[in-house]
Amino acid sequence: MSGVKVVRRYARALYESSAEEGILDVAKSDMEFIAKLVSEVPEIRSFCMNRHSINSEREFINTAINPYVSEATSRLMDAICENGRLSAIPFLPEAFRSQEDIENGLTPLIIETVNQLSEETVSEIEKKMSARTGKKIRSEIRINKGLIGGFRLTWQNRRIDISLKGRLKTLKTLLK
Repeated sequence: MSGVKVVRRYARALYESSAEEGILDVAKSDMEFIAKLVSEVPEIRSFCMNRHSINSEREFINTAINPYVSEATSRLMDAICENGRLSAIPFLPEAFRSQEDIENGLTPLIIETVNQLSEETVSEIEKKMSARTGKKIRSEIRINKGLIGGFRLTWQNRRIDISLKGRLKTLKTLLK
């Protein structure tokens, strides 16, 4: 089974068990903690991505994560450790958020632009993308100076690139 499927299964299991127990907000907070931990401490991400003995992985989980998360998330971390899937941990928060989007009927949309967009522009993009996808949109704005100008939209493995960089790339391909 591919790593992506494994991470999605763990995320779905946590989401469903947390929803059943009525602690979805707690699980969401746990995922925010793990995302912050992995992004701010590169050694943790590195540890997760490399194989270690089961004892050192258990010690890692029991020291770095379990004391700071809920019982439901702690059980999931123990299962991840027992199954030798520590490499799933850095990707778990995003997979959990994706599962939440699925449950709420949302489509995540990444809007990349050179400069910050106005609220009206973001709202207009969301409205048009909602009409295109037939779902509600949850947008995330990312500043990308490499685009030179314009913007790029990414959702569900699809992309609309109307950036200057994208247009120059298309022009270059056409001229070859």
